[in-house]
Amino acid sequence: MWEHIVPHLDKAVRLSPEVITMDDVYEGVASGDYLIWLAIDENEKQIVAAFTTRVAEYPQAKAMVVDFVGGKRMKEWAGLAVSEVRKQAALNECRWIEGYGRRAWERWVRNYGAKQAYVAYKMEL
Repeated sequence: MWEHIVPHLDKAVRLSPEVITMDDVYEGVASGDYLIWLAIDENEKQIVAAFTTRVAEYPQAKAMVVDFVGGKRMKEWAGLAVSEVRKQAALNECRWIEGYGRRAWERWVRNYGAKQAYVAYKMEL
């Protein structure tokens, strides 16, 4: 199954090669640190998209984190995905859902009530 998921997540994971690899994601799934979510075209019996979530535990709260998203036909599955991730977040006693990505993601996430919380910067050493 993993070989069918990799093509969907690989581009997103490769954006941060100094932080994580597909092997790291696989190990995270195997250990239960990550959940893999799939959008499947049931007529064609194929995966059209995949994304990962994990629970982040902060000192005062937990959050459901969407780290990597890849695939196609997002208009068809995004609404259902947000609804299901909300349920999973509630089951894990998370107070919010957060995600990381390029600026272009803002036009998608704002459709579901999300807004930019902060801007992150990175300085190489």
